[in-house]
Amino acid sequence: MSKKLYKFNPDWLHTVLPCEDIIERMNDLNLSKNDFQNKMGYSSDSIDKLLKSEVSINKEIALKLEKVLDIPSSFWLNSENSYRQALAEKQEKENLTKDDVDWLKQIPRVELL
Repeated sequence: MSKKLYKFNPDWLHTVLPCEDIIERMNDLNLSKNDFQNKMGYSSDSIDKLLKSEVSINKEIALKLEKVLDIPSSFWLNSENSYRQALAEKQEKENLTKDDVDWLKQIPRVELL
């Protein structure tokens, strides 16, 4: 009997854009885009990119989000990291070529049943 433990790691868990959490929290706080921009201290263009997840959340941005939205910076960094990892894993799965999975056809499925 195998003693290997398998970790439950669903691929649907981290597909939420970090910007969606930011926008949801802004709505919870009734914080307009202009108020958010002023509190964050970034240009309108930078805020637009942040709210579209066109920029990654780094430590500096996470600390500002913590102050403005009252959610720990670790949440924002973990959210960004999890999302980017999920994107990379999705891209890796999509890059599988026919040759990469041809070996599966060699498994004697009928004999295994």
